[in-house]
Amino acid sequence: MGITARGAWESVKRHFRELGVDTQTTDFSVVGIGDMAGDVFGNGMLLSRHIKLVGAFNHLHIFLDPQPDPETSFKERERLFAMPRSSWEDYDQKLVSKGGGVFPRSAKSIPLSEQMRALLGVENTNMPPNDLIRALLRTSVDLLWNGGIGTYVKSKDEHHDAAGDRANDGVRIDATELRCKVIGEGGNLGFTQLGRIEFAANGGRMYTDAIDNSAGVDSSDHEVNIKILLDDVVQNGDMTGKQRNRLLAEMTEEVGSLVLRNNYVQTQAMSLARAQAPQMLEVHARLMRQLERDGELNREVEFLPGKEEIDERMSVERGLTEPELSVLLAYVKIGLFKQLLVSDLPGDCLDGEELTHYFPTPLRERFRALMPSHRLAPDIISTELANEIVNRAGMTFIFRLSEETGADSADISRAYMIARQVFDMPTAWAEVEALDNVSEAKVQTDMLLEGRKLVERASRWLLRNRPQPLDVAANTAYFADGARAVARVIPEVIPEDGRAQMEKGVARLVAAKVPEELARRVAIYKELFSTLDI
Repeated sequence: MGITARGAWESVKRHFRELGVDTQTTDFSVVGIGDMAGDVFGNGMLLSRHIKLVGAFNHLHIFLDPQPDPETSFKERERLFAMPRSSWEDYDQKLVSKGGGVFPRSAKSIPLSEQMRALLGVENTNMPPNDLIRALLRTSVDLLWNGGIGTYVKSKDEHHDAAGDRANDGVRIDATELRCKVIGEGGNLGFTQLGRIEFAANGGRMYTDAIDNSAGVDSSDHEVNIKILLDDVVQNGDMTGKQRNRLLAEMTEEVGSLVLRNNYVQTQAMSLARAQAPQMLEVHARLMRQLERDGELNREVEFLPGKEEIDERMSVERGLTEPELSVLLAYVKIGLFKQLLVSDLPGDCLDGEELTHYFPTPLRERFRALMPSHRLAPDIISTELANEIVNRAGMTFIFRLSEETGADSADISRAYMIARQVFDMPTAWAEVEALDNVSEAKVQTDMLLEGRKLVERASRWLLRNRPQPLDVAANTAYFADGARAVARVIPEVIPEDGRAQMEKGVARLVAAKVPEELARRVAIYKELFSTLDI
């Protein structure tokens, strides 16, 4: 399936989209760690025809192609990927641009052509292989793609021992030396966490290996859960083993799409967190203290900032970096999953889309009735809800509403589910996401944050004003039609100055290539909250 690489590519595409580049239509330069025989490196380097792979290395060779032709080199990488156990030595030398080549890491010294010197930004006429690899890692390119094994970047304040990878001590560089714009971590542990934080603090774009290559684990989870469901079908005599295997194979691509959707929405959550990181730092600090009190988090182990560092960042209005937010996101999701699993909520959702939409379409159509009795149904529902709530409402949503209302995680989750449906947020989210590479990423982020504000305010109102525990279906039915009716008349009933303000907002969004209907929907979010009181 190449799913790990495809998941990491969702991160790469988002980073570049936020830099105003579409990796699927625009040429961009890449340095890679790995070779085409590797699952993650090989699949990854075939995910865009616009990749200009100027250099790469593995444990045996160093590959340099100073001015590659994207189409020619793509086809050659494709050929190597299809060749069993290929190495960089198999790359057709006639297709390498002038001054490039493939060099063994066993050589004493490697001669550097004029083109190689220009690419690497060095004046040496030759270099030992390890020095050449370090120079390659320091090259000014758009993307550094890690699809290999080993830890190649640390922070400038760390000793090489911190990487725990003695074999690569000779080629490792400091994060401050990196000159790439974006890092994609298809492989694990390519960077120390402090190295990631340092790179991000200096303006580089990256998450963590756990965020980038989560698709492999997610795919395995889907596989196990699907097989549990189908094994029950086989045991009931409703399907043969052969039919089961054929069905599994047929669903591969849709499972891939479900998994990549999770990668897409999770990286979107990272973008929203990053946009608000400076003003949310004080809340993030409180959240970390709470996780520590609960015995869930050890800040030192996870390289999250302590009180002094947080005070210092507050004084210069600098929030958590994306690698730090990635770690916090994981702790919040895992914590919420555990809390939901021991609550009544999964039992209330056995007939809902949280469970059914986890499975591919053929299973939904044929075996929906069996899903509530799936032995891991509560786990699937808790996972899906925790994922969605943290991705859509933010990593501090449950924490803050619990502080403000005293409600527990399950009750707040119920409020979120009602607010989401009453204001038909899934439609709005889909319309915003359809604007990828059409509107600027910042415009999409701003619209999503406005929607998040509405969901949060509505959730708080529901917790304070409706009988608890909230009945999700009953409350949704009670408010939904009214919300639609109010939405239709808001432009006519708000005061003149409010209407002028609203029209300005609509015009601004339309000028940013947002369809007028969506622009109007976003522009009334603030007033739409009144629906609940009305």
